[in-house]
Amino acid sequence: MIEHLKDAGSDLSKPHNIDFFFYFPDQASANAAAIDLRTLGYRIVGIAPTSDESAWHLKALRSMVPELAAMNQSTRELNALAARHGGEYDGWGTSVVD
Repeated sequence: MIEHLKDAGSDLSKPHNIDFFFYFPDQASANAAAIDLRTLGYRIVGIAPTSDESAWHLKALRSMVPELAAMNQSTRELNALAARHGGEYDGWGTSVVD
């Protein structure tokens, strides 16, 4: 993802608003994960059932520089956080920053 940003002309030295995506089996699990994410400095953008209502989608946002070591550390932390709440971390995305 970082290479795609670089190839698209994004200034990787600047903070990006990065979206982080999760799935949880129920609303209570998603809400509990949201509390933990807020404590870690993430802003919760939304919690909603998936279109087929088989799970709950959580989207969080954090402004940070998309540096490889930081993103790898975030991935490890967010995988562990999701697992603690019975869910799954589904990765991140962001827009190009000039």
